[in-house]
Amino acid sequence: MIFILSLLAILFGLLTGIVTGLTPGIHVNVVAALMVAFYSASLSNIDLTLVIAIFVVSVSIAHAFFDYIPSLFLGIPGDSVYALLPGQKLIKQGDGGEALRLSLEGSWRGLIYAFFIALGLIILSFVGLDLLEIMEDKIKPFLFWILLAISLVLIFDERKKGKLLWATIIFCLSGLFGIITLGTPLVPGGSSSAFSVLFPALSGLFGISGLLLSLFDDTASLPPQKPDISLKLSSSSVNTSSLLGTLSGMAVGLLPGLGSANAAALLLLITGNQKNESSDKLYIVTTSAIQASDTLFGVTALYFIEKSRSGASVAIQSVLGQISPWQVLIIILVMGLVGFLSRLIILNSWQFFIRAINFFNYQSLTIAVIIFITILVLLTTGFWGLMVLLAATSLGILPPTIGVRRSQMMGFFLIPVMLFFSGLQEPIVNILHLQAKISPAPTVSISQIVQSLVISFLIALIAYFIGNLKNKN
Repeated sequence: MIFILSLLAILFGLLTGIVTGLTPGIHVNVVAALMVAFYSASLSNIDLTLVIAIFVVSVSIAHAFFDYIPSLFLGIPGDSVYALLPGQKLIKQGDGGEALRLSLEGSWRGLIYAFFIALGLIILSFVGLDLLEIMEDKIKPFLFWILLAISLVLIFDERKKGKLLWATIIFCLSGLFGIITLGTPLVPGGSSSAFSVLFPALSGLFGISGLLLSLFDDTASLPPQKPDISLKLSSSSVNTSSLLGTLSGMAVGLLPGLGSANAAALLLLITGNQKNESSDKLYIVTTSAIQASDTLFGVTALYFIEKSRSGASVAIQSVLGQISPWQVLIIILVMGLVGFLSRLIILNSWQFFIRAINFFNYQSLTIAVIIFITILVLLTTGFWGLMVLLAATSLGILPPTIGVRRSQMMGFFLIPVMLFFSGLQEPIVNILHLQAKISPAPTVSISQIVQSLVISFLIALIAYFIGNLKNKN
């Protein structure tokens, strides 16, 4: 019975990941939160913990493969900004297939490298040699300084654009917002409930803010794309970039507070910030490998160091608790399988997906997604969750408006984490009167979750059709 349910979880997880990946603004953490809520509300006598975990990682991997498609082929920027985006530069030249293949190979090879590294570490742990735990014990006393150094390097790099002060302000504002948000009693359950305060916070910082700005971008129609999706770079250079991205994603997946955006920005600094056609293409490979590797190691960190490092890992920890060796083996095998299927589907159906997403009116779809997330936040986290969403969105709009990297908003996680490892958390928190106050999470039934989803979806669907009619008129 569990085997059949696990296969169904892989199938539906793959399909769900395709939908979330192709839909702009929908983050995989939304699905993870929903699955935890469904599990918490379930009265089933069957132990579905591993099935839920399999579904969540299947969604995460499929999402990581497919979410590059809308970022490439929706809302194509006008000529004034496209040169800043390597993938969209290829789109302008009609080489969207090549851009997609570069991302696909980076994601796939990054996932494969991460899989074998994780497998090797698991095998070593069976004989009592836990390298990552040893490494964590060694660096833990210096973790505050490591995270501070990384943060300062990324902030000071903005001085090249004359944005050092703004980068510092946004990083600090994000950190203060993180400290306040993670300890607010206004959203029941704080950061540990099924529909946690992270849902509105991250949806605003990295979701709705970008969608709102895209509504005002100078966009152009999608140029005709060549049917060629072959890889034009040498296999050795793609392998090297993928491995580099894998190791960076591994660091992100295991170090607290860091995100894929931080790793990509840091890697760009290390590699010399080169600007030519080849480096642009390899950058696509590297960043895709980072995301795939981060997804795998963010989950397997639960086993190696017993820490959650991503929305998916938080969800899995909520249902599984302490993860066992055989469970983590099953999970990484599922990740590899879903990655293989995702790559196969994209290679054979990429033009269909492009036609499908361009069938929709981009502006109306964007507004509909904004409405869907907003209504869902209101129904699941209440009025104060909506206030957190609005505050996070306001903050999320600042970096691209000012010309600062979005990765500076990772101060939302980095500053609270650095505060914790600094050893000064208690006196600073007391001085600023920022003691965390968490109100109990309410009991949520499956019917309430379904109602929230249906209401949010129907309102968003109506908004899409109304917007579409207005655009036609």
